[in-house]
Formats: sequence, structure tokens, C-alpha cells
Amino acid sequence: MNEFVSQFLLEARELTEQATKDLLALEQNPSDSPQLDSAFRAFHTLKGAAAIMEYGPMERMLHRAEDILQGLRREDAAVTPSVIDGCLACVGQVIRWLDAIQRDGELPADADEVASRIARQMQAPAPRLAEPSRNWVEDLIGWAKANSAQEVSPDHIAIRYEPATDTFIKNIDPVALIEKLPGIAAVRVRARNPWPSLEQMQPFDCNLIIEATSSATLYEIERALGAVRADVQIVEKPTSSPAVSEASEALATILIRAQADFVRTPRHAEAFVGAIGSAGRVVANILRSIGRHGEVATIETSLVRVAADGNGQPFLDAVARLLVALQPKVAAASSMHSVEARSETGASAIRVDVEKIDAIVDLTGELLVVRNALMHLTRLAAEGVETAKLASDLRTQTSRLERHVTGLQRAVLDLRVLPLGRLFNRFPLLVRETASKLGKQVTVRSEGDDTVADKAIVEALFEPLLHV
Repeated sequence: MNEFVSQFLLEARELTEQATKDLLALEQNPSDSPQLDSAFRAFHTLKGAAAIMEYGPMERMLHRAEDILQGLRREDAAVTPSVIDGCLACVGQVIRWLDAIQRDGELPADADEVASRIARQMQAPAPRLAEPSRNWVEDLIGWAKANSAQEVSPDHIAIRYEPATDTFIKNIDPVALIEKLPGIAAVRVRARNPWPSLEQMQPFDCNLIIEATSSATLYEIERALGAVRADVQIVEKPTSSPAVSEASEALATILIRAQADFVRTPRHAEAFVGAIGSAGRVVANILRSIGRHGEVATIETSLVRVAADGNGQPFLDAVARLLVALQPKVAAASSMHSVEARSETGASAIRVDVEKIDAIVDLTGELLVVRNALMHLTRLAAEGVETAKLASDLRTQTSRLERHVTGLQRAVLDLRVLPLGRLFNRFPLLVRETASKLGKQVTVRSEGDDTVADKAIVEALFEPLLHV
């Protein structure tokens, strides 16, 4: 492995560690702008390094994450769990690729396909809209009941589309797009700003707000919106429902677990996504029937992720968390998943502070002085210099030699020393994945991160601590 690749691996591992730390902190405090800036810089630097090394798939995937974080920095949208999930998935894939590069010298053959799949998973959050965000929903439902020929239910999803000014130039018909959405019951079109006079009007500028109600699911609507999803606000409008009996929730639990078992049944790949879509709609309807409207979005979001990459695990994880919430004692055991521990290859290089290098250089200079002194004393002994004087000088130089060799040994060993924080920084992400699968809230805290140990010890401790 050449020195450029070694240097890239060293810096890239540090950047992935920093990005993971920042993203996990940002998840706890989404309004922390400095943390967001730090995460963006880590992704930006890592993307640039990948571009220099001509790792194209890695560069494209990181560029997607960088664009999303840049949008958050401009306050175009809010930090959401899906953003954190996508960016952490990106970091995790980079780590796996770094291991592959260190082992094989190049990216795996499927890197392009994997990069495209993860880039699709990283969905930009919907833009912020001015408050009060739900006033327009109440107004739209009231208007639709009075003006629509179709029956409009308060349970319908409300849709508000504010097309960009250049939408017509992009060959998009915003009204037709909304009217073609599934389950549309009512559509209202209004001017975003007061219409100018005929002489001042720009015919190619879009000045519309389009609002609609739909009986379709969030998953179906988001899939139909496609590229304009970022310009659309979608609000579920659940009605207040009577108290649900424990018997109803017990029955719901049985039915939901049956859907998960149905998805796990072996079948042809072509039928897999369709089976999950069917199971997801059943689960969503069960949740609505027992008044758990807030959890419908979680199920439907998982279906969007399944449709993007063909992997059913997001849906199964969402169902597992739901079962834990419905019946904690019963479902906790059945929803346990083993955490896949990443086998991170130990880095073949470490970054060393300049001060440590300077200390070794200084000690080496002192040893050269002692060597020259000993060589001089050797010549004096050969010339028959007074024995007592020679013995005294030898003791002095030997003492200096012992002191400097001990100092050099400590300085060299200090090069291999790493803070234990490097070890414990790996655990928050693993804990987060486990907590997410179990539907729990877990906080990880560590103290004494600056305590140091030999690099080999730090790396060897990871797996035993993981199993503990």
C-alpha cells in the first residue's frame, strides 16, 4: 500500500469518527448549530479526500450527505431522525469501504450500486413552513366539506404544495400533479401573492398554492410526489377516538405480529416488496383502528425506505418497536435482534503529535553526545590515561546514557499510546442501533476519555466490551 493511500485511510478514519460523534450529538440537540457545522465540515473534507483518491462511489455518496447538511445549515429545513439515520448509514458504509481498501487496496466491485442505494435512502427533509402550520389544515377541511362533491373525512391527509416560481419553466404542471395523486377528495388552488395587473404579470412565473385532501396513505402520496416532495407539506389529521380497550390492543398485537411473520415467509424477490407493501397497509389500518395515529407515519416511512432499496429490515424494525410499545413484556423477547458488530480493521498507521516527535529528536541528539563522549574515553583508555579519572568519567557518561535511553524508551512507547476515548467513541452508534430496534431511549456517557493505553490494548478491548 502506497503512502498516499495510508495517509488517506488515517485521515478518513478520524473524519468518520468525528462525523459519527457530531451526528449523535445533533440527534440529541437538533438546534446545535456548531455541532451541525462540525458534521458538515467532516463530510466535506472526507468527500474532498475521496475525490483526490478517485474513489468515485464514495465521493458521490458523501456529496449527497453534504448537500443535505448544507441545506440544514441554511435553515431550509429541520434536523429530523431520518436525516440522522441516512447520514449515519453513509458513515457506516464509508467505514466498511475503508476496511476493504486497507485489506484489498481498492473499493469492492459493487461500490457503485451500494453508493446509489444509500444516496437514495438519504432523503432531504421537507422545508420549513411558516407557522401556524395547522391553521391551513382546519381551514382546508372546512372548505372541502362545504365545496367538494366527494365526502371529506377529518381523517384524510392534508396536502399543501407551494411550487417554485420557475415550476412552469421546468415543464411541471403543479395542478395536474396534485390532481393525479391517489385518493384525492378535494383540491383548492389559490394565489400565493396578490395577482399583479395584466401589464405587469409574468406568464411563466408560478404564483400558486395548491391544497388538497386525500384518503391515501402517506407512503402512497410521498411515492407519487417524487421530485417535488421537498416543496410539499403533508399533515395527517387524526380524529379524537374513544378509549381503546386492552382486548382491542391485544388483538391488534396478534394481527401485527402475523404481518411480520408474513413478511418473513420466503418468497421470490419479485414478490418481496409487494408483500411488505401489503403488510404495511394492514398494519397502518390496524393502528388507525385502535387510535394510534401517531405511529402510522413511522410504519409508512419504513415502507418508503423498503421501496428505495428492497431491504425489508426497516419495516421489521418498525414493527418490532411497535410491538414493544403495545405489549412490552410479551414483545421484548421476540423483538430482540442481535447487534452486528463491525469488525473494524486496526489502523496500520497512527497520527503523532509534533511535540512527541520533537522529544525523540532531542533525546537522539543527547544520545549522540554521550556516544561521542564514550568514544573519546575509549581512546583515552587505549592511551593509558590515569585509571581513577577514566573510571569517574565513564560512570558519569554511563549515568547519562541510562537516563537518555530510559527517556527514549518512554518517548517511543508514547507514540503507540491512544486515549481510551477512541475505544468508547465506537459504542454510541451501536447503542443507538440497539435502542432503536427495541424502541428504547438510551443515553451513553463516558468519563475519563483522556486516559491512555497502548494502541494494541485499546483495539483488543473493543470486542470484549461489546459482548459485555
